Order: sequence, then structure tokens, then C-alpha cells
Amino acid sequence: MALRGPSLGPHLRLLLPFLGGEPWSEVPGGEQHQPIGVYLAVWGLLFVLSALSYLLDYFKVEPIGLRRFLITAFALLKARLIVAYFMHLRFERVGLVYAILLPPLLLLALVAILLPEGQYVATVRRLFLGGP
Repeated sequence: MALRGPSLGPHLRLLLPFLGGEPWSEVPGGEQHQPIGVYLAVWGLLFVLSALSYLLDYFKVEPIGLRRFLITAFALLKARLIVAYFMHLRFERVGLVYAILLPPLLLLALVAILLPEGQYVATVRRLFLGGP
């Protein structure tokens, strides 16, 4: 809550000394940066998520559908953390966030819509042309 950046309410600024100081530091060029502790915490979380993904595969968690789902969920969570903190989208305006995130989501929706068609084509090819 104390790391929300410029949108931090004035009533919460009074609590900042108790929560660990200013959320943003300004450098001479006018840019604002998060404290290094935020980046280290996110890096640690990325490391833990990567280790969990590796351990799921190393111990061959069954059923395999659960393993695939968890690995995919961890990968999406890691991608979200990277985009939010290291690409600074968490602190951008909502319009910019939508402009960057909506095209990939629409692309995923298009792929999801076309998957049944691909299954149908693969089945027909297998029926009439043979093969695996």
C-alpha cells in the first residue's frame, strides 16, 4: 500500500515513516525510482516461483495435468510480476496498461477460438490421410 507511487493518498503519506520511508526516490534527471528493497523482494519471489516450477517437474507431480497447470500458472505469475515491477506498468496510467496488455489477451482469445478448428482439421487429416 505504501508503494503505490504518485497516486498515494495524502492520508497515507502520514504513515510512510512507520512503513519504511518514501516509496519513490527522485534522481537528478527527474526520474522516479522504487527503493531497491522492492526490486529485491520481487526478484526473490521470482526465484521462489522458478524453484517451485522446477521442483514440480523434478518430483514428477501427478497427475500430469495438475503439473502442467501449476507450471503454467507460475509462469504467468512471474510474467505478471516482471511486467508490473521491472517494466513499471504497475505505476502507469490504466489506459497505457490496457494498451499494452489487451493485444496479447485478444491474441490468446483468438487462439482459444481457433483450437477446436485445428482439432477438427487434425482429425479429418488423420481419418483420410492416415498417420499418427
